[in-house]
Amino acid sequence: MEDSTEALSDREAFQNQYFSLVSSAREVRRQHGERRASVLPQVHSVNITRLDRYKRIEHLRQHFWNRFSHEYVVMLQQRTRWHASTGELKVNQLVLIKEKTQQPLHWLLGRIVKVFPGADGVTRVAEIKTKKGNITRAFNNICPLPIEDDVSTRAGCSETSRTSR
Repeated sequence: MEDSTEALSDREAFQNQYFSLVSSAREVRRQHGERRASVLPQVHSVNITRLDRYKRIEHLRQHFWNRFSHEYVVMLQQRTRWHASTGELKVNQLVLIKEKTQQPLHWLLGRIVKVFPGADGVTRVAEIKTKKGNITRAFNNICPLPIEDDVSTRAGCSETSRTSR
């Protein structure tokens, strides 16, 4: 029973982040849409065969995942050595586990269960609970998801609805 509730909370946290990204993308598109509308070609009347359409959709899908894995996921994995220290990974933090042998779509979603400090006191390894069991990974193979745990910062919640729960 505990595993299903944790999986549900992980899924809800990931979905909240996903919908936040989608709404941000829609806002950017809305702001810049009027300017670019005249530049974009009208494709309603273009005759496209099914094979050409499939190839185009497949190309766009692969292009999206390549950009996602090389830009957004890398941005999540902040290099504290190169920038100012932003803090360490914490227990119960939701993360993506980066696997070089798998495509980003197949990377595991997990929650940090335990962190292991080194001899110098700096934590570099974590034990992560996933749907396949617990695994141990170095921090450079872990991408923390930028999810706010504070319920009071969520958009759309009024002060009265938070206090009545």
